[in-house]
Amino acid sequence: MTWLGYAFAGITIWSVTATADRFFLIRHVTSKRFYVVVPALLQFSVVLIFAIFFSIPHATPLAALAAIASGATEVILLYYLYTAVSSDEVSRVFPLATAGPIFTLVLGWLFLKETPTPHQLVAFVLFLIGGFLLAAKFNESGASISRAIKPLFIGALFTSVFTLLLRFAFVASNFWSGFFYSRLGFFIGGLIVLYMYRKEITHQWRELELGTRAALIGNQLAAFSGHAFYFLAISLASAALVQSVLGAQSAIILFFAVLVSLWNRDIVKESAAPRDILQKSIGVAFIVAASYLLAV
Repeated sequence: MTWLGYAFAGITIWSVTATADRFFLIRHVTSKRFYVVVPALLQFSVVLIFAIFFSIPHATPLAALAAIASGATEVILLYYLYTAVSSDEVSRVFPLATAGPIFTLVLGWLFLKETPTPHQLVAFVLFLIGGFLLAAKFNESGASISRAIKPLFIGALFTSVFTLLLRFAFVASNFWSGFFYSRLGFFIGGLIVLYMYRKEITHQWRELELGTRAALIGNQLAAFSGHAFYFLAISLASAALVQSVLGAQSAIILFFAVLVSLWNRDIVKESAAPRDILQKSIGVAFIVAASYLLAV
């Protein structure tokens, strides 16, 4: 399978689990820190099981440090992503989160000497147009901007740092080494959050019913498989190129979110009004077009 196939497999899995994340965050979980700690502890536990069969990998100190730093950065970006998901519709949040490739391009240009092409500059404009259409909300009382904008842009910046560090680790070592040490960094970051907010996190765990805990953990295990596919893609292609494919995730998430809302709007509180669907679809189309330009 090519890097593109791995990337699409990853984002398709993430689209399903992201819709489930929205459900948990608006119906059962109030602590975003708790929701970050669960995958941080869970994913490294799964990786340790794989390590029994593949052995703990060796990597240069610099590559291992970069991978660990990428995992620790993921704790921060997930916190802001979950904050955004809990405050607005998932079909608005995730397309806006695809502004990450723009930061990746800028940071790649500054630190990796990757010069933006004319296609990439046009993509930047398309991202801005699509982002405005998704962030703006129009109703009888006037227009407003999504409350998720601030945490999303902070999260997008950290997403770029995370992706570039991970890409460096893969290039400097190999996939298994980068994957293992990035999950170690994610685990360490989760432990730090758990220690700092242990009362809040343990209280949230006790509040959840047994069935909700099982469903939440199952969703995070599914998201872990999405990570594996996406990380494989990053190990095979440039960070900006792989991250640009996240634009396609916008369309997939919009499809799943609207589908669930047509069945029962209360599950993820997604508007299925024709006007809103049309506005989101046009915004997503601009972002997908921008992502395509970044990929060519």
